[in-house]
Amino acid sequence: MSSNLPVVRVAVHEGKPTVTSLQVAEAFGKEHDRVPRDIRNLSVSKSFIAANFGANEYIDSIGRSLPMYHLTRDGFMILAMGYNGAKAMALKEAYIEANIINSDAQGGLLPK
Repeated sequence: MSSNLPVVRVAVHEGKPTVTSLQVAEAFGKEHDRVPRDIRNLSVSKSFIAANFGANEYIDSIGRSLPMYHLTRDGFMILAMGYNGAKAMALKEAYIEANIINSDAQGGLLPK
């Protein structure tokens, strides 16, 4: 695996394993306000958004209440697949490799 892979700590929120938009921003070197914007701009169904992005708030270092999201694995992946840069590319490559291994174990999905 590449050392460029972004690292985020998964926590359980409302019974689901999630990461936060704050963690995504840190992992990909983005300003946090851009991550919620990116989530709002995803071209996915409302049901996908509802199932994979939980709106919430956090208190910043100067005491303001600001928006953030809790993302499921699928929410994280669909968001991260739209990012560029070394960490995003390393994640996409690892995701593809994991799915190739999984599909090979299941008899393969596509011919090589």
